Amino acid sequence: MTTFTLQRLAQGEEHAPSDNTPAARASRAPRYALSTRNSPDEIKIYDILGAFFDSDCVETVQSEWVRLQLPQAPVRTLAIRLVRLGVAVPFASLKSGTSPCSAVNDCDEVLLIREAFWQLGPEYAPWLRVPQTTKLPLSFVNHYVGASIVRAPVRPLKPAASTIIYSRYISSLGKTFTLRVLNVNHEQDVATFSEWQNNPRVAAGWLQNGTLEEHRNYLLEVVNSLHSIPLIGAFDGADMLYTEFYWVKEDPLAPLVRDVDPFDRGFHFLVGSEQHRGPRYVKVWPVCLAHALFLWDSRTQRVLMEPRLTNEKAIRTMERSTGFIATQWVDFPHKRSALLELTRERFFALSLFTHGMDLVSKL
Repeated sequence: MTTFTLQRLAQGEEHAPSDNTPAARASRAPRYALSTRNSPDEIKIYDILGAFFDSDCVETVQSEWVRLQLPQAPVRTLAIRLVRLGVAVPFASLKSGTSPCSAVNDCDEVLLIREAFWQLGPEYAPWLRVPQTTKLPLSFVNHYVGASIVRAPVRPLKPAASTIIYSRYISSLGKTFTLRVLNVNHEQDVATFSEWQNNPRVAAGWLQNGTLEEHRNYLLEVVNSLHSIPLIGAFDGADMLYTEFYWVKEDPLAPLVRDVDPFDRGFHFLVGSEQHRGPRYVKVWPVCLAHALFLWDSRTQRVLMEPRLTNEKAIRTMERSTGFIATQWVDFPHKRSALLELTRERFFALSLFTHGMDLVSKL
């Protein structure tokens, strides 16, 4: 059994608010003491950090850092695991300005880093359900996109149809959000997509209303494309949204955007389920889409979107729930769009997994 006990700071321990050095900011972080009957090797990294950053504890989920004391000598080897993984630094190294490597031996307090926690891969965290593609060999080939030739990396194989690629339990809802690859050979998947596209609310934005066969052909084009993958999002197995993840470099958006990186990603989306609309849900699923993209390949440093400029609700939703920033207009032959950009650094620094930008702006 492992427990965490809040340790209130004694008078004089906390630096003055006017002191904004790393040591001072760290001193003001919530402080907890770990107590356990388990051996250090039995304690999972996710269980430690998740107790603070992916929980109902408002004080810790909204904190960039959490101080964790390790008063029991046997568990101090846990500090080495945390520091080596990059999710913590020895608290003493911030106070003394020394290297974390030299301060980790017999360390009795570490500073847990929220943004590092949310970047944990499938070896340590349950979110990404497919292998990360970061370590694949990097080679470039010519991709033929319409009448143009685009030089881009050889892309990894897409996950098989119906594969769940992402899963996250949302404690505020008591539900699990999942993303699975749409199966174009599964009649229910195609029928669901067609029903959603024929909803007047959705059709007003996507302009894809049509017959079941027309929608099947549309999905086949996405499945057979080199750079896009169709996905269905669900809460506890109840389908609620459709999204397309794509590589920007091979997309028609690329010529309209400055400095496109080979690993920039983008996505389109629609919410088809009426019962999954509203603030309770819109606070959580957008951040999950961006999270899945950033986790999938750590070389992805930016995610882009291009909703219609007139779709103010979608633009506002992405800004408030996920941290996207509207940077310019882009003109396609069929629409004028707002270009929304979200960098990896901004996304994980804000960590809007349990709260939105409205709260961040008040901090």
